[in-house]
Amino acid sequence: MASGGAEMTCKSVDVDHFNLPLTSEWLDAHTAPVDGEAETGALPLQAAALGRYLHGESNVKDTVAALTAPAPDVSESEADLRDRVFGIIEDALFELSENYTPALVALLRELDAVPGVDDAGRPIWKGLKSFGDSWSDSWKQSHWRKALATRDRLSRELRRDAHVHRAYVEAACAVAGAGVVNAQQAAPGSAEDGILPLSWGYECLSDALERQEDVVRDFEIPAAAVWIRVAGKRLVDGATRKETSWALEREGRLWPPGPMSIDRWRFWLKRLEEAKSFGGAASEAAESALAHVRETGLPEVESPSGDQLSGRETQSLSKLPTPRQRDSTESSPHTTQPPHPTAVRIAPPEGGAATGRASAAPGPGPGPIALLDGAYRRLKPTREIDGTTRESIYLGRNCAASFFRALVADHHAPDRPLLPSNVSIESAFGLTNRTTLHPFGSLWSFAGDVSLKHILESLPAVEALGDEGIAKALQLAASEGSFQDAAWYGVLFGVLACGCQFYDNEAASDRLLKARVFVAAAFECLRLANLFGMPSEATIQALLMIELVIANDANPGMAWSLIGTTAQNAQSIGLHVNMNDSTEWCAAIHPLWSAIWFLDSSLSLAFGRRPSSFVAGLDRQDLHIVHGVTFPTFCSWTGAIHKLKLNWQLEPLHELGAGDDVPSSTTARYLQSLANLEVIPPYGPRSGTKPSTIHRRVEQLVSLIHINHCRAEILRVSALSCALGAARRAEHLEDMMRSLDDLVAAYCTLKPLSATMTNSWPILYATMSAALILAGIRSALGEPPPPVVARLVGVLSKDVVDEAGDHAKTMGRNAYADGLRVLRHLTRS
Repeated sequence: MASGGAEMTCKSVDVDHFNLPLTSEWLDAHTAPVDGEAETGALPLQAAALGRYLHGESNVKDTVAALTAPAPDVSESEADLRDRVFGIIEDALFELSENYTPALVALLRELDAVPGVDDAGRPIWKGLKSFGDSWSDSWKQSHWRKALATRDRLSRELRRDAHVHRAYVEAACAVAGAGVVNAQQAAPGSAEDGILPLSWGYECLSDALERQEDVVRDFEIPAAAVWIRVAGKRLVDGATRKETSWALEREGRLWPPGPMSIDRWRFWLKRLEEAKSFGGAASEAAESALAHVRETGLPEVESPSGDQLSGRETQSLSKLPTPRQRDSTESSPHTTQPPHPTAVRIAPPEGGAATGRASAAPGPGPGPIALLDGAYRRLKPTREIDGTTRESIYLGRNCAASFFRALVADHHAPDRPLLPSNVSIESAFGLTNRTTLHPFGSLWSFAGDVSLKHILESLPAVEALGDEGIAKALQLAASEGSFQDAAWYGVLFGVLACGCQFYDNEAASDRLLKARVFVAAAFECLRLANLFGMPSEATIQALLMIELVIANDANPGMAWSLIGTTAQNAQSIGLHVNMNDSTEWCAAIHPLWSAIWFLDSSLSLAFGRRPSSFVAGLDRQDLHIVHGVTFPTFCSWTGAIHKLKLNWQLEPLHELGAGDDVPSSTTARYLQSLANLEVIPPYGPRSGTKPSTIHRRVEQLVSLIHINHCRAEILRVSALSCALGAARRAEHLEDMMRSLDDLVAAYCTLKPLSATMTNSWPILYATMSAALILAGIRSALGEPPPPVVARLVGVLSKDVVDEAGDHAKTMGRNAYADGLRVLRHLTRS
């Protein structure tokens, strides 16, 4: 329902500073003076203390001591200093990403325990009175709906995210604040007892689920769903105690005024069932909340004995808008858009049938099958903005990071976060572009008069090249300034960049700088060689080396974008075609096309995006591995794995909706091919061939990593499919866990043997994603991570100087730093 009223200022709707990373710029913006007013903002010492705490550099007690200590050279009362502290914490709770919320809530709880009274004998910190008052004034204005109605459609999604985040913060403060008595000095255990009152949750739920008109569905239903997910147990506890609240006593609603009750709780759940038909954000939020209720054993719509809704509930539900009434409001700004094609659809539980989705058993935590079913319902594509890099990252539904997000979404408490502050799931899996490497930039003049001679000046000294022939060729090219061989020199710079990454006899910082200079030089050579107008094998080979260096330098998103260009260039000159009609693996694939497969299959699988190196009707020929196939080289053997990975991603299953299931015959074919491949001598890890040299041992360990990674990806999809019986799904889950365990163990053995091999982004990604999935599943089941995860943490920690993830030795210093922080966090928890 659009509003014709005048524009109104409403902080909770107008805010543009939301989901921000914690940076020095953010801290400076909240340090006095703000907008020229010395009374506004935190003192520099307070802002610095908060920054250290949120970066993990100090604990909560030391931070509270720093925040509450008298400020030198500042003549302000203790109450004024307190208000500065609460002001910056309030802004941090709303403006910073959700990852920081648990730490900020824990900080408020500790501040509540600080003693001290003002001149009137009132507690300065106890009760957090001024914090709750300020939060209410800033974010809970009653006219936010009218303010929202004036917003343009394009900004609506951002405003909704901010509104739902506000609900998450308020719910986290309400459930984590037991013992904190608010401004009304309510008795402990009441709806007013908390850092922020639980009554705000009752207000949110009543507004969204008990009103018949003027509900902003795509805002209020997701906010209500957050309260159920975060505070569900507390709400049910209030229902059993017949808790009272002003928010439950309002007239003119579908539920009459009165205390909280189990009947009222079930009525809310029934309203959420209705909301599943609304589509869009309201539907997805309702499904998520109902799934959480089932998986955590909270009372559901029907009573445990199977009784139907009470008469009062039935009477109230008869007042719900009919489908025709709902359709008539679709043009209103307060209604949602049609559901996204990939919106989550919950399959109905089948009550312990031999196949299908199993209902979650009541209890403190879900079983393995119930856990898989919950993840299955929540799996969906995501597009997130990374809190550190600010880049938008799209992840497909079937990638490991999306599974991790769906797996752990409802299985951690607000005061015990799954992720450390300032770490996103994307960065934990190494999927963000973390460095300053920009191959499209130029180190030379922008005037357009760059010659090959200028570029070749970036080469190392001639005596360092070690080859007299190359040295003479370079001198000739530099003197004549010929452009004819620019692509070849691009390859040379690419080789030098790769060499810098895998050369271990020089300081990491020096190698990193040289590698980036060589990448820039290689790309400048390709520009001179007209790589888009005249693609050649040399330009494609140079591009592949650039992409590998970029990925290894912790920029997989850049590498994925560039591999698409490389694949198109390769097809333009026919490298994808089997020119000799051979059925042998080694003869049928051009070496450069095989290299494109390697990078494309690894990067696309990690992001859950469609591969670029696919040609219809060609790559499916002779796909599966049978007994008797031979591979003359280790590269041809690993190429078979990457071809399987590539074709796995092109199966129709990756285009299915969330409610569809993968045929068991599809996964069985791939699993059989992998089983055949791993026993083929001499490279198959289970072929019985014993490595006779360190080199062969390294090859064996690398093969274990690749084949177990591919197997685990297939088993994960199979374990989620209800086309299989529960016993078969549990078996596939166990096999997946075993494959991931073997993968991580292989890496831990490989690293001491070949330190440079572990700079490879595909190797690092396979290892970190495996460890995160292992730890995530165990965490969701309420179990500690397996021993191999702790072993990996110990192996990687040898290269880490501090908790921030700074590395002293490795090239890929940012590739796994955030993932290591998550693993440390989970192992300590």
